[in-house]
Amino acid sequence: MVDIWSGIGVEISKSSGEWLYRVGEDMRGPVPIKALAEKLIKGELPLTTPVALEGGEFHPVVQVKAFAVHIAEAKKAARKRNAAKVRRILLVSVLVLLAGGAIGGFFVYEAYKKDEAARLAEKQRLADEARRLAEERSKLGQMDLVALVTLGTEAEVKIKSERRAAPRPKSTGKAVEESKAAPKAEDFVSDCTRSQGDILAALGKHVAKLNVCVLEEKKGPEGNLLPSTLEIEFVVRPDGKVVEFGITDRHYRAGALKNCMTKVFNGIKYPTAGGSNCPVTLPLKIGS
Repeated sequence: MVDIWSGIGVEISKSSGEWLYRVGEDMRGPVPIKALAEKLIKGELPLTTPVALEGGEFHPVVQVKAFAVHIAEAKKAARKRNAAKVRRILLVSVLVLLAGGAIGGFFVYEAYKKDEAARLAEKQRLADEARRLAEERSKLGQMDLVALVTLGTEAEVKIKSERRAAPRPKSTGKAVEESKAAPKAEDFVSDCTRSQGDILAALGKHVAKLNVCVLEEKKGPEGNLLPSTLEIEFVVRPDGKVVEFGITDRHYRAGALKNCMTKVFNGIKYPTAGGSNCPVTLPLKIGS
């Protein structure tokens, strides 16, 4: 499964933000990376535990680069626990043999075999879980290649003009009457210095993340109702921050798809530019 917040793949190197993790079918968190690392080091969570940054995709923690140091510590701690466990078993065996002779040793040996069988069963379970996760990533990776989401052309990118602030009319009958008239063309201006090509260039780097949002929507009960084109709108500020993201289709003005895409657009950063805000409208083409 791809990670939509740190680029496609499992080499997630950034450690800022809160982390989610799964225990069986339950999703838990968000928690800081330090808290999650402590659970791994204490052995409370296996190294195949799926983790993700908030809003991101899940991967086994052992494959996430941000946890590399913690994984090494967890393995070291696990070896120490195993060694201590073996020492305890041997010590108990010696004590029982001394106290009860061969019969006690026999029961200790049986207990050890049972413990070893349980350990091997757990190891096999973890291996099966890792294989299942790998198969899921492979399937989703193949689905991503379909590229469900494509952007419109530069000609389809609309950068709106904004209403120029008009002077307050004097309290004369004629001025009041003029103020009620329809706004003139010269009342609308655009001080946006970004071109349609600039808008698409930065947005194109995040199409894979939008693709994942659409994939998740298609898994839902109404996924087959997605239209072939979704018109979206957002504002690019001069500092490069994207705000006021929205979907014009009334069926998707709220909900999971809107929330997912909002997170994507909140993470987009355009180069700084002069001029004013750039209100943008453009189509997203949705494949089948």
